[in-house]
Amino acid sequence: MAVAVDPAGNIFISDSGNNVLRKVDANGEISTFVSNNLINNPYGIAIDGSGNIYLADSQNHAIRKITSAGQMTTIAGTLGQSGYSGDGGDATAAKLNMPSGIAIDQSGNIYISDNNSVIRQISTLGKITTIAGTGEEGYFGDRGKPTDAKLHAPKGIAIAADGSILFADSGNNRIRRISPDGELIDTIAGTGETGYFDNVHAMEAKLSSPQALAVASNGYIYVADTGNSVIRVIKPAN
Repeated sequence: MAVAVDPAGNIFISDSGNNVLRKVDANGEISTFVSNNLINNPYGIAIDGSGNIYLADSQNHAIRKITSAGQMTTIAGTLGQSGYSGDGGDATAAKLNMPSGIAIDQSGNIYISDNNSVIRQISTLGKITTIAGTGEEGYFGDRGKPTDAKLHAPKGIAIAADGSILFADSGNNRIRRISPDGELIDTIAGTGETGYFDNVHAMEAKLSSPQALAVASNGYIYVADTGNSVIRVIKPAN
């Protein structure tokens, strides 16, 4: 499940268990915005400045775009078919595997966590590329090129003010960062060991299957530390 707010203040919820996208309007009234005959296990949500909604339609192995009027199209993935293919070509001809996290940068590029143990980008021209991960599950590559790194079940994604791409490397119990120029990946939180160790430097903390994250305007990073049933905050370095 994920939550996002559009420019008008409407709240959208991916109600994964019910396979629907729900809307809470400014009056607090809830309604089903996209029904369960169209999507399957919706997960991450992102909304652009025009109010278009981007949804990780996880079990359909696709990324869907929904206009404010409710019109839906597939912008990445081959609907209903899992796989890992398509880099360098049109995103609509690619194959994904249970995409979950999704984020949009200021230029309109879309970033998704693909359960192929990679982070992929959909450009404003609709082309798809892998920007992090080899496709092989594991933990490797910090302080090196992101496409040489190994990830494990990446989930939530967020874009920092400086353009860094942050993501929950869930299976590795870490939060990792891709530099704004896309040339470097590193870990910013978590030792990799499952557990709960708090009030320490983020690199010394223990997490348990972090699933989602968000960046506040003051640079604080909020993490849904799912396995520990808590929300954690990573404060910027002084």
